[in-house]
Amino acid sequence: IHTRTDLFKKGFADGRKITTNTNTATGVSFKTESTKSGSSYGTKLSIKGFNCNGMSLDKFEITAGNMVAETSFSDNSLVPNAVFSAKTSLKQGGPTFGCAEKCELGVKYTVNPDLVGNLSFDLDKSASFNVVASRCSMVGGFEAKVANVTAAKSVDYSFFTGYNAKNFNLVTRFNKLNTCTLSAYHQYSGALALGTVASVDISKIRAKGTDNAVTDLKFGAKYNI
Repeated sequence: IHTRTDLFKKGFADGRKITTNTNTATGVSFKTESTKSGSSYGTKLSIKGFNCNGMSLDKFEITAGNMVAETSFSDNSLVPNAVFSAKTSLKQGGPTFGCAEKCELGVKYTVNPDLVGNLSFDLDKSASFNVVASRCSMVGGFEAKVANVTAAKSVDYSFFTGYNAKNFNLVTRFNKLNTCTLSAYHQYSGALALGTVASVDISKIRAKGTDNAVTDLKFGAKYNI
């Protein structure tokens, strides 16, 4: 027989959480979470799904001392095939403007279904750019990251090429032509999946040949019973 004391011992008295979900007819969803742990309380408010004249609120969360917001905007009559985005993370006492932890502005431009480019810039002076092209089962792309746009020496770039089939994926990524990472994934059957990742130091090959060029090699398997 379980008594009230048994329930208390399992933690029902020390921790409580109340969650509410509200969906409007326009597709906007509101979610609140109120938690109590010991003598401390916490509240979280989430909003998503708001759309108005091309402006979309993809994510909005408020907790004690923190706020995260992600918005996007697109209007083919102004800029065809482009989606502009803004991601902001605020924390009380943060380093930027006294509160901002992150403020990233970006744009995604789709030339056609097989060619897409992305550009983003953060207030901390970092930036990134990537372009991905695909054709049938082949895919390739280029990516560049700048830790500080005022220091050209901090540019980090890489490019990749691969093959993407229904049950098999093969991707080769080169970073600054110094390292190469080869990854393969094969869904052998409905229950069994196999994968491997190999990292090769190209600079060692140029200097000493192929000896000890493979710096990391991993194998993995997953089986669903």
